[in-house]
Amino acid sequence: MAIKNYSKREINIRELYTGEAKCEELGDFLFFAEKQDDYRWTNMAKKICKTCPLEIKCRDYALQNSVCGVWGATTLIERQNIRTQLGIFPKQVIKGVA
Repeated sequence: MAIKNYSKREINIRELYTGEAKCEELGDFLFFAEKQDDYRWTNMAKKICKTCPLEIKCRDYALQNSVCGVWGATTLIERQNIRTQLGIFPKQVIKGVA
């Protein structure tokens, strides 16, 4: 899996929500379920991500930055596993901005 290293200038959370993102029309509850084990909501969010033109860009951002929720059709745990495999050390995000 190739990960493009997006700088803060190239992508930030506000840039993801430009009208192209499928998640923009939906509430946060779906992508930021309170319980990580709520598979019903998580699976629905991942299905929506897979239809989004920003899926890869969103996933790459989430791999590089420590964010919770479903991003680019991946969960926090899935991203942690990918980071371990690829040796990625994410930046800490404060209040949603890298």
